[in-house]
Amino acid sequence: MGLDMEVHVSGRPEGCSGCIPPEPEPNNTEMVEIYITLRHTKILQAVLLVDIKNAEKSHKV
Repeated sequence: MGLDMEVHVSGRPEGCSGCIPPEPEPNNTEMVEIYITLRHTKILQAVLLVDIKNAEKSHKV
């Protein structure tokens, strides 16, 4: 479920910090919180992307 977030986060157009994200699934409130946080702080976005990449590496082993 966490890797689904990667698709939405990295799939956004570059330089589009003010864009409205795609509508999340009805029961996925977690996705909404992540979008709101990413739109308001670039630092958290960088940390989140790094954590996702690290998680990918550990899962591929």
